[in-house]
Amino acid sequence: DPVESTVAATNYLRSLKNQFGKWYLAAMAYNCGDGALKKAIQKAGTDDLVTLLDAEKKYLPAETRNFIIKILRAAYIAKDADFLISKESSLLNINGGLRLTKVKVPGGTNLAQIGDSIGLSTKKMKSNNPHLKFVFTPPTLKDYYVYIPENKKQLFSDNFKPFNGKNNFYAYTVKKGETLLSISKKTGVSHRAIKDYNELSTNAVSYNQKLIIPFSTQNKSHNYVVQTGDTIASLSKKFNVSEKDIKDANSLASSNLNVGANIVIP
Repeated sequence: DPVESTVAATNYLRSLKNQFGKWYLAAMAYNCGDGALKKAIQKAGTDDLVTLLDAEKKYLPAETRNFIIKILRAAYIAKDADFLISKESSLLNINGGLRLTKVKVPGGTNLAQIGDSIGLSTKKMKSNNPHLKFVFTPPTLKDYYVYIPENKKQLFSDNFKPFNGKNNFYAYTVKKGETLLSISKKTGVSHRAIKDYNELSTNAVSYNQKLIIPFSTQNKSHNYVVQTGDTIASLSKKFNVSEKDIKDANSLASSNLNVGANIVIP
């Protein structure tokens, strides 16, 4: 998540500023580590910027010296009044970034559905949410967040309607000895569909690997493989189907489920 990672990075940088007292020292420590910077200052006998950047003395790694020099150059250019009014000023991208805001949606929500509600393509939604591995939010979670343009927030509030029907997919944990083909046979979903949903480049799967298994949209009922921790009540909530309907569809006299059993979700 670029936003969360940026927040974490700025918090860390701020803590380094509090530790060393100067922003250029904080930037150095951010690049090479606070321990390495302390040793460099001790060896140089000063925290003077020019002294620490001495290429011959090599108090700091070359990577850190270059890192600081790039920052100083960018800062100098950004404060150059003549440059800021020139046609090249767009290179700084000042105020050119897209302002995003975080909104909460149900787990398993497709980005296309969110995009449709605010007039954005799925491709654009995906580029705004690089923290998502797939084009939908994690189906195993009740709620999850996505980023949308700040100027689209009202559109989202007005137009987005959470999907209240059955989930279109579920999470499956690979058992020992299973292959993609055996999982395909067990779940009734083609191995190609499983590969596409999970962005797998080969047919190889590993023990305990989490897979997303899509339901066929052509059938009103679906096969589901019981996972550890599943109960009639949890499946009822997960797929928005009454407990009675699940029990009736599978001729279950009790609410007990066996892990690995294939049941029908009506």
